[in-house]
Amino acid sequence: MKAKSYKIIKLSIYLPMVLVSILAVSCEIDEAPVLFPDPPLPLTIHTEMVKDITTTSALCGGVIQTDGRGSILTKGVCWSTVPAPTTEDNVQEDAMDSDTIKVTLNGLMMHTRYYVRPFATTSLQTIYGDEISFTTQ
Repeated sequence: MKAKSYKIIKLSIYLPMVLVSILAVSCEIDEAPVLFPDPPLPLTIHTEMVKDITTTSALCGGVIQTDGRGSILTKGVCWSTVPAPTTEDNVQEDAMDSDTIKVTLNGLMMHTRYYVRPFATTSLQTIYGDEISFTTQ
């Protein structure tokens, strides 16, 4: 009789543990969807030719082409006297009233080569148009 009661006690301890384990594994948990940040804004910038070049100024710009998703925080033209200017160099921002970038760079030095490119900045990245260069008169 002692062996039988030992088996019953052992079974009464392990059976609930096995049942709980089976239920825990077989239950489906509703998980919240994994949220990913918005992908970078599909955005390109067409660089326009520099116009109205004088001894100390020039009109520069471009056109932003986007699919309308996301928002542009700033736009303008960056420039330098060395190739590959970025927004860490000289910047002239443009008003946010259209997809066109048109700015006049003032205070330039005469007979100097400048490298310029339009840019647009979103919350995720800064996109640049092609670099072009010009020389003041």
